[in-house]
Amino acid sequence: MMAKKPIDAKKLTADEVRRLSDEEIPIVLGQLRDKLFALKTQTASEKVEDTSQFGVIKRAVARVKTERRRRQIERRGSEHMGRKHLLRLGKKADSTASEASNA
Repeated sequence: MMAKKPIDAKKLTADEVRRLSDEEIPIVLGQLRDKLFALKTQTASEKVEDTSQFGVIKRAVARVKTERRRRQIERRGSEHMGRKHLLRLGKKADSTASEASNA
């Protein structure tokens, strides 16, 4: 399992994030946030040698959060989508939506 060992933000690709289980996502997100916090506190107390780590960690957090959101949307399915989104997908939301688009 990837979540038990420390996370290397540089090596956390989108494919690796997709392979995480639903239970691992919050754990990895917490680890990345802890790394970012530690890096921020390090800047207050001493000089950081590799400032590029800020961007690397922030991008990894964004990847994990994006995957988490994608899974939430996927679980909900199209029944919770609004009429505009269904129309963009080419689906009929209800009879009033199709009448409104014809007018």
